[in-house]
Amino acid sequence: MAHLPPPWARQGANAFYLFLLILTLSLVILLWTVGIFGQMQSSVGGGVDFLAYYAGGYLLRYVDGHQMYDLDLQQRVQKEALEKYRVSAPGLYPYNHPPVYLPILYLAATADYNPFYLRWLAVLLSFHVASLAIFARLLRRFAWKTQHIRWAVVAGLLFYPLHISYLKGQDSAILLFALTAWAYGLLTESDHYTAFGLGLSMVRPQIGFALLLPTLVYKPRLSRALVLWGLGFFVINFPWIGTQGVLDFLQVLFRSGQGYGFDVDIMATLMGAILRGFPAIDVTLFHAIGYSVYFAVVLLLALLWRRQTKVSGALIGFSLVIVMLVSPHTHNHDYSLLLIPAVLLAVERYPRQGEGGAFQASMFPLLVALGTIAHALTQNTFFIYLTLLGLALPLWRRMISPDIQPQIVLPE
Repeated sequence: MAHLPPPWARQGANAFYLFLLILTLSLVILLWTVGIFGQMQSSVGGGVDFLAYYAGGYLLRYVDGHQMYDLDLQQRVQKEALEKYRVSAPGLYPYNHPPVYLPILYLAATADYNPFYLRWLAVLLSFHVASLAIFARLLRRFAWKTQHIRWAVVAGLLFYPLHISYLKGQDSAILLFALTAWAYGLLTESDHYTAFGLGLSMVRPQIGFALLLPTLVYKPRLSRALVLWGLGFFVINFPWIGTQGVLDFLQVLFRSGQGYGFDVDIMATLMGAILRGFPAIDVTLFHAIGYSVYFAVVLLLALLWRRQTKVSGALIGFSLVIVMLVSPHTHNHDYSLLLIPAVLLAVERYPRQGEGGAFQASMFPLLVALGTIAHALTQNTFFIYLTLLGLALPLWRRMISPDIQPQIVLPE
């Protein structure tokens, strides 16, 4: 058995994580209080980010889904919606998300802006809870005790970036659900979970694509399930927008790839760092460097995954962290995805053979969220880079160290 820390050290660690839990709960309450007060002052919910979802949902339900990616129509809808609340439109916030969950958006949409926002919040919370249910099921497969699973679920509920996404009305909870299913499927050899998760993750194609190739290289047989789920997503979503909608979406996607509708310079990514360091860089050169590194990293990850006989939680978490770093676009609400590597690293840290530290492992996601809280308070991307590094290094060490055996997934 590994050398155990003295009782006073374990008690001190428990006290620290309990303090962290109380601090995070207080900050989440403060965030919602400030956010709700600010939205009451402006009379509209979700801030400017939700304008994109309102326009997309309104056009889908009340106009014509074939025109939902028409940017001129989106801007007109946004302007008219805000005029009802005597708020001036800040400019176009394009709805540029791939059409992978259109029936859900249709059902949530209302002509009135605020009811739509509240219904959308309910949808996002449902996906958040569903993600935590998958995590709980996975932790049970890793032989976690029930009390520690409950603490981990509490930590997941309080994960700070998700609450930022709620106030903005962003769909990060749907992406979290998708990649949680993907990770669960890989660790439990459930091909349909993996394929479904990858399909839904295309709501952020820059993330979904980067994980698709390594997954297929590791498990070529998954292609059959991917084709099946791909056809399912196509059949469910294509009739809503038709050929014209697909063409309009591709145009919007091309403009998004050039940075339209994004503030890349404030993102904690490789391309964000390049822009901050060289603000006068030629746009063509900037995109050439950024996308070259992105595709090179995808290929390197594919080579790394190809060498694996059994995928580990450490590999999954490490890959996701690296993809977020080199992704062309990673917004602050997308740091919600850090809950996945945080939980997977907590699994690796969970004590075996009666060792202490189980409570600390279950609260570990709150420690990861601390970096995103510091970023939110200071608007300094240093804290996000530090968080990414703090996750990537121990995950990498657990991948390459022959002395560390990965946790074993138990059968159902």
